[in-house]
Amino acid sequence: MLHILMVAMSALNAIHAILFFYLVGFTGYVQPFLYKPEEGRIWDPSCIVHNGTYYCYFMYESPEDAASNNHSSHYGHGFLATSVDGVHFKDFGSINEEYVGVGWFKCMVHRATNTPDGSPVWVMNHGTSGTVNGPDPRNETLPDDRGCPAPWTQCLRVLTSSDLLHWEYNYTFHPDSQWYKAGRWDHMYMHKTDNNYSYWNNAPGNGFVGFPVATPLGTPAPGITSSSNGVNWTVHAPLEIEWGGVTPASFEIGGVEKMGNAYYMIGGTVAYGQTGYSMYVLKSLTNNITGPYAPDKEAFRMSGTSSTRGCCVQALATWIRNYDTLEFLISQYMVMPYRGGAHALNGGGDVWLLPLRKPVVDENGHLRLQFWEGNTALTGTSIPILNDSLVVVNGHGCNVTWVQTTTAINHTIGAILTATITVSNVTESAGGVLSSVGVALEDDVSYQPVNLNYDRPGNDYHCFGVNDSYKWQSCAAACEADDTCEAWTMVTKEGQTSESGRLYPCQNPHDKHTLVPPYCTLKHPVPLSLVPRPGLITGLPNRSLKDSTATVTLTSISDGITDNVKTVIGTHTESEDQVSILDTTGTFPCGDNVTCKDATLASLTPGKHSLRLLFRRGMFEVYADNLLVQTFTYGTYPMLTGKVGFAVNGSATVRFDNIQLSQMSLS
Repeated sequence: MLHILMVAMSALNAIHAILFFYLVGFTGYVQPFLYKPEEGRIWDPSCIVHNGTYYCYFMYESPEDAASNNHSSHYGHGFLATSVDGVHFKDFGSINEEYVGVGWFKCMVHRATNTPDGSPVWVMNHGTSGTVNGPDPRNETLPDDRGCPAPWTQCLRVLTSSDLLHWEYNYTFHPDSQWYKAGRWDHMYMHKTDNNYSYWNNAPGNGFVGFPVATPLGTPAPGITSSSNGVNWTVHAPLEIEWGGVTPASFEIGGVEKMGNAYYMIGGTVAYGQTGYSMYVLKSLTNNITGPYAPDKEAFRMSGTSSTRGCCVQALATWIRNYDTLEFLISQYMVMPYRGGAHALNGGGDVWLLPLRKPVVDENGHLRLQFWEGNTALTGTSIPILNDSLVVVNGHGCNVTWVQTTTAINHTIGAILTATITVSNVTESAGGVLSSVGVALEDDVSYQPVNLNYDRPGNDYHCFGVNDSYKWQSCAAACEADDTCEAWTMVTKEGQTSESGRLYPCQNPHDKHTLVPPYCTLKHPVPLSLVPRPGLITGLPNRSLKDSTATVTLTSISDGITDNVKTVIGTHTESEDQVSILDTTGTFPCGDNVTCKDATLASLTPGKHSLRLLFRRGMFEVYADNLLVQTFTYGTYPMLTGKVGFAVNGSATVRFDNIQLSQMSLS
């Protein structure tokens, strides 16, 4: 299956603590870009950075959980992975096991008040599900907000640690019935307050505030808690949100942090007429972390999809606090379609941590996701290519030009494609659809790479001359169009002489004259062997491409007039010009007569832009000018090998320069 990821240029019409693994230097399983553990399934990452180490905590379904169904929804443990660069993570292992029948749901971690000797106290909270029992003794009278008695169906565990590795249980607490009802009382993002913190009377100026996922009695909103030491929490009324015509929605909170002069709270849900899970942004209306907040309508959807392919193409994102630099990143994860074996939550398959993103606030005060430069640690061995510059002049429809490689691209390892694109001659075509440009991925496990400085012996049944402007591409195209052709060889100017010092002759009886390079030979039949010959290029036809299907990502080029700019993902067959839409970002209805916009890149201007594509195993992420365009799936998971290239849609001239391709680094 062919997959085109395009950047388009106008709108389409259309707990008790059980402690394991102490040493940070543990050299276990490593997965770069899209991490998952060696065995078992993760869900809902929460990460922090301390003393140069990235700690990522997950819900965890162990193989034993999946086999025995001992825990609610199978997830009965926490799991820890660590990294020294935020890219290459190592399994640390299970950190806590819940009681039989109790689910271990998403956690949050924060540094609380230091101990008297100055060392930090780390606090973790995580949600539970099922009939919550232990470890609080049932024969003891607990405070009103402690434990998890009926009718509460979900409660929060609180644990502490001095090293982020060993965790000790403190207590369990539940919502307050004067503000909340039975439902969600899950992961609570914790934040140290500043001197402006004055939401409650007599509240400490340097206390802590928490925002749990909650089910209020009234309008949907996160809960609020407070603490003087970051360990013992008191429940308060829900967060105040001024929806401003946006339909209220229940969000799973991914945290809140201050950037510039405002606090940005992110939360995930499936809402607003869309079937895919997405992350949304609430922005503070004052310089107070406790609100009130309002939807940022101009950049409301931070990331996510309008549709889904199985389950949760992009799931819950969370702020990452770096305690060393006081900077922030954002994590998110992807759930692949179910392919057998144990199910993840919501019926999904394998769960992967995506590359970390950098949050930025633009000149208009909107939160957006940017490529994090730390991800350049993914760059591994360069893949030799034959065309580091391309010019595509397109008339209509989709035109795919492949990056020709001398070795196959290993999608199991993953790869990175970067280029500079220059767009010109952008004109409106019929139907109001403007030009599009982007990158392409092809699901063709039988793909044969072009071989540089090699020949394939065989009968040269047809030879023809080519000029410098066409080079070997016309040779490959002629073979593709000729059902007799089993291979092609291009003799370049650098390959003028054979071993005997003469020009390579054509063996076709009808073309006995000697051609001057550059020229092309089509072959039939062909032995399987390759013969080293300097200055020659040879390849095999990939006829499966004729009826292949593409997944395209199209980001609008602004004409300064049209407001309906958007990024579109769809399928496209090479024999047709139409695109069947799978997903759209850009604008969407978010209330009665209210329209909201996406924070991901939805438009470009004519001119020069940078393009970056990261892809692995059927998952991809594309950036333009370092801003996130979209994350989605391609091919049939797990992808093994295939092609990558560029695509142009509509009437535009696009130049691709500085094309570089590399496999990802596994260590």
